[in-house]
Amino acid sequence: MSTDLISKKDLLELTGISYGQLYRWKRKNLIPEDWFVRKSTFTGQETFFP
Repeated sequence: MSTDLISKKDLLELTGISYGQLYRWKRKNLIPEDWFVRKSTFTGQETFFP
């Protein structure tokens, strides 16, 4: 099963939320840890979301 992923950068641009807001929601458990998918890329490691 293939899951389409969106990068953190693209997600923030599309939704208009800030990096800080995203991680506040994560700390308050409003966003599940499972949604933060870390993958190696040619520029290092990036976070993606389903």
